[in-house]
Amino acid sequence: MPYSKISFSLIVILAGALHTFGLVKFDVIGMSLLMLAAIPWVSSWLESIKFGNFEAKFRELKEAVVATQKELDQLKSIYLKMEKDFLMTCSEFNPDAPATELNRLASNLKAKAKGLTSIDFLFSNLANSSNQAEVFGAACALHVRPQFHAIDAVIDLIDTLSKTEDLRGFRLKTIYRLLMAVDEIVKLDTRNKDGLLTDEQRGGVVRVLGQLQSHRRCIGDDTSQYAATIVAKL
Repeated sequence: MPYSKISFSLIVILAGALHTFGLVKFDVIGMSLLMLAAIPWVSSWLESIKFGNFEAKFRELKEAVVATQKELDQLKSIYLKMEKDFLMTCSEFNPDAPATELNRLASNLKAKAKGLTSIDFLFSNLANSSNQAEVFGAACALHVRPQFHAIDAVIDLIDTLSKTEDLRGFRLKTIYRLLMAVDEIVKLDTRNKDGLLTDEQRGGVVRVLGQLQSHRRCIGDDTSQYAATIVAKL
């Protein structure tokens, strides 16, 4: 039973009844409402219906909707493939690789990140991630496409890492990439006279980078100095 059709027709018929206020008065508005009530029933076998200045071309409209949905499905498939390709590139991360190799990987990831429709999929569980390869990729993506709404996940991740004795086994190169991403967001925030980060977010950045500066693995390393530089901007 096409309940939606029945409901639609009843609503329009009721509107017509209210319009006529109980009188037999088939003026332009009343006739238009009655014809509108019939649309759900006739659209399956009429090519079009026209009254006044309104014309409904049902089959053309349906074909356009189907074509649009098909295009959207194709685009979605393309975007998902691009996201999957990005994650596959992330998996090339080797925690024991020399710095030059990691720099080449970072350049490749940043180039691919620029072509993604959105990088939000990289931050859905970043704060709790122990996958260094994906964290490295997310940091590279955020470096070239700074996203203010991602700062909370990055802050939480750095907070978690800096509270562990070994930084959860992450390479300092990965930590440095995270700092590069944070730095880009801070730069944009300081350039905007109204500020784009909240006071709470700025305080969070200062707090977790302070923890990182004093971490035993970071003391004497570029990561500690870089963290201090970012804090000074805030």
